Amino acid sequence: YVIGAVNTPKPITYREGMTVMEAILQAGGFTKYARENATEVLRKDGSGKQVTIPVKLKRLIDDGDLKQNLVLKPGDYIVVSEGLF
Repeated sequence: YVIGAVNTPKPITYREGMTVMEAILQAGGFTKYARENATEVLRKDGSGKQVTIPVKLKRLIDDGDLKQNLVLKPGDYIVVSEGLF
């Protein structure tokens, strides 16, 4: 799922090797008020506990920091925060 400040929040069909940015683009990209550096991936770890992984996508977009383009796993949720700044 991609939820939050994207143009079309929706479930995305998982495929091997899919990245955070690919999923966000499938959800129509960021809205005008998206806080790209406040994006999180919510993932269940091996014991079933939820883990929150912060992703700073503005660094990917502006600086080409490829480490921010996390490879997704089945069941991941992407949450893009919204704000004025």
